[in-house]
This record gives sequence, C-alpha cells and structure tokens, in this order.
Amino acid sequence: MSTAPSGLRIENLALVKGGTSLSLEVLPGQAVAIVGTAGSGKTALLRVLAGQLRPALGSFSAGSACRLLDERQIPKRGRMDSLARLRGGASSASRASEALTICGLWEARANAVSDASPGQLAAMCLLPSLCEMDHIVMIDMLADLIDPKTRRDVLAGLEKRRREEGTIHLITTNQIDVIEQCDGVVVMKDSNFRASSSLEALRARTIPGEVIIETTRSHAIRSMVEPFAIKVTEIPEGLKVETFEGQELAQKLLIAGYGDVRCTFVKRPSLADVLVTLL
Repeated sequence: MSTAPSGLRIENLALVKGGTSLSLEVLPGQAVAIVGTAGSGKTALLRVLAGQLRPALGSFSAGSACRLLDERQIPKRGRMDSLARLRGGASSASRASEALTICGLWEARANAVSDASPGQLAAMCLLPSLCEMDHIVMIDMLADLIDPKTRRDVLAGLEKRRREEGTIHLITTNQIDVIEQCDGVVVMKDSNFRASSSLEALRARTIPGEVIIETTRSHAIRSMVEPFAIKVTEIPEGLKVETFEGQELAQKLLIAGYGDVRCTFVKRPSLADVLVTLL
C-alpha cells in the first residue's frame, strides 16, 4: 500500500557562503520550475535536496526521499525501455507502456541504447517520472532536451501524476512552456536566489504593465490614475499608464464609471520578458 504524499519545506537554504537564501514550501500536487543560465546553481540545488551535496546554510525537510533524474541515469547498454523496467514490481506493465508512449519511445522500445538519438536518451531518463511511484521527483534539464511534441505529452503526463497522486515535481528548465505548467518559479543566478514566487506574482512585481485608457478627458482621468502609476503619458486615444497594478486599475475605472472612460486595454509583460530582467 502506498503512503500518502508529503510536502517539501526549504528553510533559509544557501548554496554558497554569504549568498542569498531560499525559503519555500511545496505542497503535494505542486510543481516548481527552477530557472537560470548555465552555472547558475540549478543542478547544485537539486543535488542538495537529493542528499548529494551539503548546503552552505539552511535546511530542508521532506516526507520522502527526493529522487533526482538527470542525464547520468542513461544506461550504457541494453534496450531503450530499460528505465521503464526499474525497481521490479514497482511499475506495472500498463504503467510502463504508458510512460514509453508518452515519451515517444514505444515504437523504438526494443532498440539498443547505442542507437538512440540525444532526444531519445533524454526521454529515457524521464521514464521513471511517469512509471514509478516516487512522491518527490526532481527533473534536471531533461524536458529541455526533447522535441516540443514529446515535451507537451510529458508535461501532460506529469500534470496527471500531480493531480491524481499528489506527486511533487521540481524541474530545472529554461523553456517557457515548461515554466508555464508549474505553480511557482525559483530564479537563480551565480548560485544565488533572485526570486521565488508564483508565476502571477513574479509577473506582477518585476516589470510594469501598460494600461491604455480611451477618454476625451485625459486631464481629469490623469489625476485619478496617478496614485497607481509609475508613469502617465498622454496619447491620441487618451492615456498610457505604466503600472504594476494594471488589471486592478482597469477594473476600478470601468466598474466605478470614472469620467467618460470608454474602454481600457491592459498589456502585461510576457514571462520571457520578466525572466530576462532577472537573469
């Protein structure tokens, strides 16, 4: 009988002496993306959580072991389906078959590892995340190495594991489509933690958005929006407002019926734009 999934709590954890620290709680069923350029400390963080490295400061606790999946798990010989058959009875035949299909390896399952492409090798390393029963799974850059179609299928399979079994996923990645499937993001640079929050909060507080306000009474409306704004510019349509509170400002103007505001348009920064400013 399987045990109930447990969460992961990280408290004031620093990778280097004098570096910034990370405090984070990941609940069962959640996924966190860990983002950063090469050498930023992403893999080191996962290795700390896997018990392979010691942090400079802080601690973490988890109800079960954190399993790390990375390229070092590629077998030197054997068939491509070898990683779907690990741990004997831990994986049912149907679960292993489903994992092979999701990872795009079903047709090539009997082929030799030596004949696999780089993308297939990365997909092989992802098999345990879909066919084993680990409660906390850490995936190190593997999703970035597979083709977009397979990545979409794998992300859907991982989401199913989280939804149905309460699995926790920590995924190092620089792919926007992977990050957008996660509940939160940790941004790293030079072994320091630059940000840790939900995607919505990261967007909201990093780069101001724009609100276009169509009105013929720009002067009157300007006095109403300036308390929300970083910058207000008059444009032919009315006003352009740069603000971190774009959605809230737009709703306030429309619901309250200020002046002759006909409509508002909110332009939010993309996730890619936000990450560039932090990396």
